[in-house]
Amino acid sequence: MEQHEDEVEIVEPEEGVGGEKGKGKGKARGRVTVNTKTRFCWQQEDVNALILVLQEVVVSGLKVDAGSFKSGTYKLIKSKLGKHMTAERIALISGENIRNKIRALKDKYMACSEMCNRSGFGWNEQ
Repeated sequence: MEQHEDEVEIVEPEEGVGGEKGKGKGKARGRVTVNTKTRFCWQQEDVNALILVLQEVVVSGLKVDAGSFKSGTYKLIKSKLGKHMTAERIALISGENIRNKIRALKDKYMACSEMCNRSGFGWNEQ
């Protein structure tokens, strides 16, 4: 099946290694079914859009002092992502997907921040 950049392919569980369901190999975009559970696969364009939307949300004051978002903010984030993503991809994202991606991005940021704050760590532009 030929796929264009903004299309989403739904992949059903298939026979794979050892005859187990969901263990087949292959790359799919959008939601992927693994062991009969479905998960959303973030693409780099999606992550870039999420970061832009998160900046808007934080500036508007919807983040509480404890570092989390106020109730209902994930629905707002999803609606704002609609300006940056296709309707097909937006329909696949849940609040839990957004929450998990924010947590993963925060973990990566904290690791990079810790490295940069270490004595002797530098960045060579070459």
